[in-house]
Amino acid sequence: MKKRKIDWEKIEADYRAGILSLRDIAAPHGITESAVRKKAKEKNWQRDLNNKIQDHAANIMQRELAKDERNKTTEREIIDANAQAIAQVGLNHRRLAAKAREQLADLFEEMQTSEESLANKSRIMQSLSGSLKTVVEIERSAWGMDKNTDTQQESVGIQVSFVQPIKTEEILINE
Repeated sequence: MKKRKIDWEKIEADYRAGILSLRDIAAPHGITESAVRKKAKEKNWQRDLNNKIQDHAANIMQRELAKDERNKTTEREIIDANAQAIAQVGLNHRRLAAKAREQLADLFEEMQTSEESLANKSRIMQSLSGSLKTVVEIERSAWGMDKNTDTQQESVGIQVSFVQPIKTEEILINE
């Protein structure tokens, strides 16, 4: 079988951009994320372009808004146009997060009357709880409730796990 040549220049560019995950960088090239991580460490690549990319994207959006709002020339009008665009995105995020939270609540309610086995219910509830945590984080972010709470965040929740019972002959007693 012929070995495929890996385009390390493309991989380095994606890595430095800092937008894609290592898994997303590696997959199209048929390699593992650990191979990307190893090469990046070996070649001392830095994921340093993300901020520049985000700034450039913001500038592009501002120019596009300015094109749409050609008659608006004052600083106040430019600020208002950009604020309106950002507010629209935020409002959409809030609506989507609320809808997802409501749907998860319905699924939690269905689980109470479900005839699934306890083990299946446990797995489903754990998955639903993870989804709910993600939705709550999105919703808090959309409402601006996560500002200045990085130092205060603690993981709170319930974790259910099943273990095999220990047979009495397997217990070692130290005397």
